[in-house]
Amino acid sequence: MAWGVASIVVTMTSHDDQVRLELTDRREEAIRAFQDDRNRIAQEMAADGTLHSGGFVLTLTHAAHRRFADFAEGATNDLIQLAELRFGAVTEEAAAWIASVFEEQVERTALSFGKTLDETRRQRGVPERPDDATAQIFDARRKRDIAVGRLVLKNDYYRRAVAAVVGDFLKLAKDALADGSEGAKNVAAVLTAAAFEDVMRRAAAQFAGVNDRRALADVLTALKTAGVLAGADVATGQGYLKFRNDSLHADWSNVTSAVVSSCIAFIEGFTKKHFS
Repeated sequence: MAWGVASIVVTMTSHDDQVRLELTDRREEAIRAFQDDRNRIAQEMAADGTLHSGGFVLTLTHAAHRRFADFAEGATNDLIQLAELRFGAVTEEAAAWIASVFEEQVERTALSFGKTLDETRRQRGVPERPDDATAQIFDARRKRDIAVGRLVLKNDYYRRAVAAVVGDFLKLAKDALADGSEGAKNVAAVLTAAAFEDVMRRAAAQFAGVNDRRALADVLTALKTAGVLAGADVATGQGYLKFRNDSLHADWSNVTSAVVSSCIAFIEGFTKKHFS
């Protein structure tokens, strides 16, 4: 989507209004693209005779997550460019402005996708996942904070920013776990699994030169080779790979509160050692 940011020469108030209009356009474009995905997937699976299988909901969920992630990443990049024009650089003030504008759009987009998915799940007799949109929002915030934090802070400061973001993320997971309900445990599991993957990938990029989207198992191998994961942490980290898969694929029968708590403790220890 072309923004034409050079044409935005307006007062601060009208500038914010214009930015929100631009983000609204991006959000609506993402929602339309997702609806097109839904129709295309339905047509393709109907042609294959698999439309009424459980695979339709799973394929649609993956499409929604992909479209939402693309929207959030694009919105973050656009806001960074506009913040540089407005503030001259991505300062802490600029970061706060980015977050304030980002929040309203990312929540509305995630909830829109979540509504479509839950309607489809109800139609197919598949259990709803009210935690899904929440997890997507938290993940988008985390990626935004890290992307912006990279520009605000440098080197050791960036490491501390990562640690702070992960700490906030894990606090949300702990709060959910403390609720004690099955649904809250599932939310905590999704948040913790996402934090585990993100920290492993960040560490691999920082210390092992891994900057691609290879399988997480291969990321852990790279961390072992680089000596970042050593001793008992190797087996422990590899063990949490199954937890990550079970949590992000909503296989709740294999996810317990004890495993969630254990993974949180592992991430905290790893983050303290490598990002503080």
